[in-house]
Amino acid sequence: MRTGDTIRLKCAAVSEMVPNVYWERKDKPLPAKRTLTNGGNLTIVNVKKGDHGVYNCIASTANGKASYSTTIAVMCE
Repeated sequence: MRTGDTIRLKCAAVSEMVPNVYWERKDKPLPAKRTLTNGGNLTIVNVKKGDHGVYNCIASTANGKASYSTTIAVMCE
């Protein structure tokens, strides 16, 4: 990723029950006012250097939860 780009991350979960799917950022909140979530999708517009880090997709039901992590690296121009 380069600063100013838009990133779209997708996360899907399959379960007998309809899961609640959401995103969290390790150690920091999601970027304010530049983050859109829609179901399992996360979009960050106008990526900035400080947006780098580990992002976690969490799917939860009454039976438990599962998560997937990905790392975003941002190159400055």
